[in-house]
Amino acid sequence: MKIRFGAGWLLPILFLCGCGMVTDKQAAEDFMQAHPRATIYEQFIGEGDSDHAYMHFRYTEAGLPDRMEQMWLYQRQKDDSWKAVRKSGPKPPGSNFGD
Repeated sequence: MKIRFGAGWLLPILFLCGCGMVTDKQAAEDFMQAHPRATIYEQFIGEGDSDHAYMHFRYTEAGLPDRMEQMWLYQRQKDDSWKAVRKSGPKPPGSNFGD
C-alpha cells in the first residue's frame, strides 16, 4: 500500500521552522546600514539553529570591481530579537569563513 501526501503537509512544517528566525529583510537592512555603497546580489543563511544564524552577504561596492562576501553571526536575544554579534570578511565569494 502506497500512502501519498499532498504538498499541504509541507507548509505547516516550513512555517514552524521559519518562525522566530532573523529575517532576510532585517539582515539586509543591518548590512546596508553598515555598507551603504553596497549592492547585495545574494543573501542566505548558511548554518544555524534556533538561536544562531550565519547570514551570508554576497555583494559589490560602488566603484570597486570585485565581488565580496561577508558572514555575520546573528544570535537570538532574550527579548526574541536578533542581533549580529560577529562579522567575518570581507572575502571572495565562496570562501571558507572558519579560518
